Amino acid sequence: MMVLNDPLIGRVIQDTWKVEEFVARGSMGAVYRAVNTKIGTYVAVKVLNPEFLHDAEIRERFRREATVSSRCDSAHLVRVLDFSTEADGYVALIMEWLHGETLAAFLKRRGSLAVEEVVTLITQVGEGLAEAHAAGIIHRDLKPGNIYLAESGHGPLVVPKILDFGISKIVEEGGDLTGTATMMGTPHYMPVEQFDSSRDVDQRADIYALGVICYELLAGRRPFAGSSPMQILNKITSQDPPPLPEEVPAPVVAVVMKAMSREAANRYFQVEDFVEAFTDAAEGAGLAPGESSSTTGVFEVDGDLQVKKPRRTVWQRWRGGRLWQRWSRWQRWLIPVAGGAVLVAVVLTVALCGRSGERVGIDHPKSPSSPRAKTWRLVRTLLPRNGAARDLALDGAGRLVAGVSARGDVRVWRLADGKVLTTFGQGVRAVALASDGRLLAVGDDAGRVTLQPMTGSADRTIEAHAQPLRALAFSGDGNRLLSGDAGGQARVWDLVSGRSVATFAGVSPVAAVALSGDGGLAVIGYADGRVSCWDVNGQTLRVRLAAHVGGGTGLALHPAGTLMVSGGADGLARVWRLPGSAPEKELRGHRGRVVAVALSEDGRRVLTGGADRTVRLWDVRTGKVLGRQDLPGPVSRLALARSGRLRLVAGPTLGVRVFGPPR
Repeated sequence: MMVLNDPLIGRVIQDTWKVEEFVARGSMGAVYRAVNTKIGTYVAVKVLNPEFLHDAEIRERFRREATVSSRCDSAHLVRVLDFSTEADGYVALIMEWLHGETLAAFLKRRGSLAVEEVVTLITQVGEGLAEAHAAGIIHRDLKPGNIYLAESGHGPLVVPKILDFGISKIVEEGGDLTGTATMMGTPHYMPVEQFDSSRDVDQRADIYALGVICYELLAGRRPFAGSSPMQILNKITSQDPPPLPEEVPAPVVAVVMKAMSREAANRYFQVEDFVEAFTDAAEGAGLAPGESSSTTGVFEVDGDLQVKKPRRTVWQRWRGGRLWQRWSRWQRWLIPVAGGAVLVAVVLTVALCGRSGERVGIDHPKSPSSPRAKTWRLVRTLLPRNGAARDLALDGAGRLVAGVSARGDVRVWRLADGKVLTTFGQGVRAVALASDGRLLAVGDDAGRVTLQPMTGSADRTIEAHAQPLRALAFSGDGNRLLSGDAGGQARVWDLVSGRSVATFAGVSPVAAVALSGDGGLAVIGYADGRVSCWDVNGQTLRVRLAAHVGGGTGLALHPAGTLMVSGGADGLARVWRLPGSAPEKELRGHRGRVVAVALSEDGRRVLTGGADRTVRLWDVRTGKVLGRQDLPGPVSRLALARSGRLRLVAGPTLGVRVFGPPR
């Protein structure tokens, strides 16, 4: 409940973050929304309750959340930007601002999830948990209330983020904040050994908790309930979990039960092993999310964060049922017997035809010619001919579009109705929009970057480069910006502090840049066709790719930082699984150079534009062309919105056009 005359409302922390609004209160502290007074971006401020200010142990737990963020680099762990101790004793964590809800709140509304949806969730939560374990950090309180489904800013998808590492155990420090006999955590998600001592547990305690979460997601209820920790402990030690629903395939049940084993030695040793086993079991039953016909799983939501359950075909439902499981057991001997019968029939047929002197022939009908590509539906023309030629940017939700005209001025449109919201600038070469649409960045020929808040606040200019700007890209959380210039230099900027945090030099002009969702991975494409992938925080080179012969043109990076698409002068678009050094797929079809590429938020669709005046939509998994549009002029930039259903095309004689699929 909000306190009247809250003394923190209106306070400015570290001369940067102004506290604007109370959000929530917990047992240890309160959370507020604050705004960066310099650039207008929002952050969350978590303040320790005054009664705990003199408790050294609780203050240390508070600081530990910042420690976890500094040691880990994952989009699935909440990012802590700073730790502040104010002059009057207040202790505060400055954290990224998240829109969405906890998994616990979502489950209360939804009830339970399908296996495909659980695969999608556990894969991403497991990635964040594995990152923490690799850094020597054990969470010890993993539960749905500490998993946040945050809006990604990229269309209708959300990103699960693990919260609250305040009672985590940092292994390499050799100690803990609690005594040996102290129990910490939430009993429903604790293994037996954690009831005895929270200090002595290892990563398998988190794996047990993740197993309980999977059980709850599939069943819509916790496996064990009780009014006290001792009642719950008695059930864990003396009872097996109630059976999961019948529609959950037996191999998936076995994986969950192994993760929830009473003995730590019987569980998976690493979270990656658990996630891999769960995914393999789901795929074996035909329930992998990649086979879904309409969505990537639990994370496709509408504007009110109402989750859309994937539609499963009759074939997929049959493969997940009991008949398929029985068929899987019987097919081991049925198929060889049937195959032998067919072979005998073929031998007899050939022998009989040979005796009668007749020849057996097979008429191979000609393959039907592929149907002519249907013309894409022109939804809207934002800029007429001879308009935008240099650059194009789209916010994550597909609401705002920014374009740079041939004259070097910038226009921002509202995509829904094509209304121009603002026009400004001269000599602009590159443009980028933050995922939440609140901040616009433009780079000019003088090497300056101007940050223009879309809320009407004053803009800010950074003397970024000595050479003309060529490319800009925001991180998904909007806290970092990557800029590249004509001299081959690229720099990463922390927009919260306004400082440069990394500089990377190249020998060829920068052609395109991209940042991962959390800003931890910077990808730089050069005009000579090479691509460099850098760890921003450590400023170390992850991989350097000889991506294209004859020059590089465009880049697109998935927010998770693992999937990248590049285009080049060799007429190819290549799909890369980072940090791999060889392309996973080559998308062939354009005649001449591939000028621009764009990737959908779910990583399933790629849009490519070629010098042959065509734009093509591809399926990433199969490498097949899903659609093609012939254009009256060359392409300069592309963008994809709404999981690939809206395609934005810009060119020197095309203006900015928005296409949808054929009706």
